[in-house]
Amino acid sequence: MSNYRKKFTKISRYLFIFVLASIVLSLGFKKDIFAANAKVTNLKQVDASTNYVKIKWDLPLGVEKVSVYISENRNFPENATIIKDTYYGDYTIYNLNPNHTYFVKVIPVSTPNMTFDFSDTIACTTSPECIDSLKYTNATASSISVAWNAPISGAQYYNIYYEPSNSAMQPMYAGSTAKTTFTVSKLIDDTNYNIYIYPVKKSENGFEAVGSRKYITYKPTLAKANKFSQFKLQYFSASSTNATISFQNDTKHQSGIEIEISSLSGKKINSIKTGYGYSSRVSFSLSKIKNKGFKYRLRSYVTTDNKECYGPYTKSKIVVASPKVTAYKKSNSSLNLRWEKISGAKSYTVYMAKERNDRFKKVATVKSNNYTLKKTKPYKNYYIYVKANGVKSGKKSYSSTTAVYHPITQIYYYKYSKNVSNYYTNSSN
Repeated sequence: MSNYRKKFTKISRYLFIFVLASIVLSLGFKKDIFAANAKVTNLKQVDASTNYVKIKWDLPLGVEKVSVYISENRNFPENATIIKDTYYGDYTIYNLNPNHTYFVKVIPVSTPNMTFDFSDTIACTTSPECIDSLKYTNATASSISVAWNAPISGAQYYNIYYEPSNSAMQPMYAGSTAKTTFTVSKLIDDTNYNIYIYPVKKSENGFEAVGSRKYITYKPTLAKANKFSQFKLQYFSASSTNATISFQNDTKHQSGIEIEISSLSGKKINSIKTGYGYSSRVSFSLSKIKNKGFKYRLRSYVTTDNKECYGPYTKSKIVVASPKVTAYKKSNSSLNLRWEKISGAKSYTVYMAKERNDRFKKVATVKSNNYTLKKTKPYKNYYIYVKANGVKSGKKSYSSTTAVYHPITQIYYYKYSKNVSNYYTNSSN
């Protein structure tokens, strides 16, 4: 019995040693596993603002806590900021400066019998401050230009987005620039747009720290010339220099319309602005067009923050004046017709009708500015107008019948009086 007890005691002792050795070996193996993997991996920046950066990482097996180091020096001097014992796989570091680069590394918190290594160091950046004084500086029928002041802390570059005003569309990316000016192109004419500017600083790891946006709204492109139709000379009295131009205005977002008046040789005489962009008639009086021809054309304009921008002109239209005719009695059967010369005219054609609504018939073509109308009778009405011919503009010649109203003279005289009654009216071509 005693031998059996001795054997059992010996076996128990060996079994205890074996179990204890297994436990020790197991702990040592785990220590090797932990030590081999006890380094934070995949450390990266995932968010930023002007005063914080957010980082994220993967924890090694068996590690619950880490310490975060941050410094403005890549070499991490002794006074580098340490954030201890965070239990999560991400952390947000506050109280930083805008548009600034910081260096971050992470190490697991030490525990007995375990050693750890630092993670790789990464560069993180805070975002720039919002830009200042965004201005609408120029416009064409297909583009809008803007300019701004850089933020005090600076920015590496700027991302620009745009969208049509009152649109349900998401803002579209227009491009990036390191300058403080940008032109958004490929836009639709006569349309309001919103423009957004985001300041950006990019870290050496490729993370874009984007600052708050600055924007302007309801800024129009210019209208194309086809927005104007049915434009014509509604009235023109060559002797009094008064004229009225009418047109159909289909623009929606323009600041106004400009009408340019120039000589037939192309020299600018004057320009007239309507304002508000929705007028459809313009009247003017210019001494330089008296008894002369002239050209006119239209364009729209928009007012930016610092100037007026003008759209493309319509095609010019030519106007040649019709002279005002005055009749004098020569005899009971003839009248002397006289008129002022029209500048550049090579000849004049006289037209007559015996009733106001009758068709006017050609009477004669003369080179001088007078004509004797024969076989007339007293106590009868005669309606006369004269058109000028051969007035040149460029390589073409024009007459008074081009886009103008005729000044008609209604003539009436008595048998026993030298006086002639001249009544002046107008008729369209």
